[in-house]
Amino acid sequence: MMNRPGKSSVIQEKPISALFRREGALRLIFCIFLLSVIAAPIAEADDFRDFRWGATPQDVINREGTNTIDAATSTSPFLMYAIKDGPGSDYQSSIDFIFHGDTLPKLDEGRYENIRRKIGSQGSAGTFIEDLEYFAETLTSKYGEPFEKSKNHKMAVTKLLPDKLALIMGWLTLQNTWLTQRSLIIQTLQKDNSGFSHSIRYVDRSAIDRKAKEQKEFNEFLDAAQKGRDPSVKKDL
Repeated sequence: MMNRPGKSSVIQEKPISALFRREGALRLIFCIFLLSVIAAPIAEADDFRDFRWGATPQDVINREGTNTIDAATSTSPFLMYAIKDGPGSDYQSSIDFIFHGDTLPKLDEGRYENIRRKIGSQGSAGTFIEDLEYFAETLTSKYGEPFEKSKNHKMAVTKLLPDKLALIMGWLTLQNTWLTQRSLIIQTLQKDNSGFSHSIRYVDRSAIDRKAKEQKEFNEFLDAAQKGRDPSVKKDL
């Protein structure tokens, strides 16, 4: 006996098409939800310590405290904390907050300077290289592979020496650089007259062009002063 076409077949098709439409809508909702979950941490991530670029000196003082060496003002927008925890729980350093703007300074750079271990061995070149590698791995896990890794030698001949020896002699600077959507991050290890210096510097990317222009103008000012010209008079083009 043949099945009668028509009414029964139409009834079977409607639930199937409705099911596909419902599944498609659910997929779309799930994708939107997933993207929002992934994007939320990125949008809310801090730029330096617990702060976003654009924070005011008062925002920093409210959270970090008032025991600063240098207080930010409109003429010297700079806050420095001598010894504080960071950048890791087992380390301490001096911490600098640098602001820009005359009427309402806004945070656009932060630095961990003279990073040291709280306890244990410290002071040797080997220890500082270990710390450099440790924080390089930590930063890489957070921001991805460095944009650039560099070994800057003061003299070509020092390239023949082991890194540790060149570093001890003050002839080598090790540097790693990360570039994120909002920040330039520079990790540096070197030795100067005061000893080994390990630092991590965070800079607002939107401020890089401005800082480069200011540095260029400052260099031109010095050049003019050294040549005996009036620095306020622009050179003819």
